[in-house]
Amino acid sequence: AAAEISAAAVALAGLRVIADADATVDGVLAALPSASTVHFACHGVSDPDNPSKSHLLLADGPLEVRAVNRHELPYAQLAVLLACNTSRTDRLPDEAIHLTSAFLTAGYPQVIGSLWEAADLVSAGLARRLYRSLRRYGGGIDVGDCAVALHGVVRELRARHAASPAAWAPYIHTGR
Repeated sequence: AAAEISAAAVALAGLRVIADADATVDGVLAALPSASTVHFACHGVSDPDNPSKSHLLLADGPLEVRAVNRHELPYAQLAVLLACNTSRTDRLPDEAIHLTSAFLTAGYPQVIGSLWEAADLVSAGLARRLYRSLRRYGGGIDVGDCAVALHGVVRELRARHAASPAAWAPYIHTGR
């Protein structure tokens, strides 16, 4: 998580980090309405029996799909969910409820998620390259080409880890 936070800090001017014991469900939910870009580097859990109970594991408990998609987020631009299983649908391949869709429903027009468990080192490298690709002159990022940027980063990872698709293939972009 520290490497991912560092990568985001280089690209995002005025980055607010909520980490460790401060990363509570109430604290994160309170911060979402004022955030244009969010990056989660934590554990994600997909619930195959009740997808709306899929969640991110925060310091004091689960941040569930239902809690996220109930919020109105006027500044939402990009959610990066490099936690494991954020786009996983388990037994129902056409199921539309998962953490990625929760952030879309809440108002983030672009969301990056993971279909299965992602390696921490690979996720940190992905974050560094992604934010470098999105960075614009003067600070901040331009999320307009987020899908193209992620595609380029995944292609780099694929070239580097050609024999291990599990290392590069879980990352997906959802949205416009």
